[in-house]
Amino acid sequence: MCRNITELRGLEPAATSVRASGFALRRIVTRAVTRAEVEAIRHALGLTHGNKSRAARLLQTNYTTLHAKMRHYGISAQEFFAQG
Repeated sequence: MCRNITELRGLEPAATSVRASGFALRRIVTRAVTRAEVEAIRHALGLTHGNKSRAARLLQTNYTTLHAKMRHYGISAQEFFAQG
């Protein structure tokens, strides 16, 4: 038990330096979620040739949420109309 506590204490300076350099866990997670959402939305729109209602169903969300996220990320359904 004491060995584990000693090992954890040895990590404290590293954890502090990571926070100080701006790579907070929250920032990393936020970026990962953003990338995943954008990728999922673009993929669903590609599969549905830009049909937002069908894309929302594929993503198991409602149309309003999908549309808001598309606006937020600057994704246009028109990019996917010609694909097919």
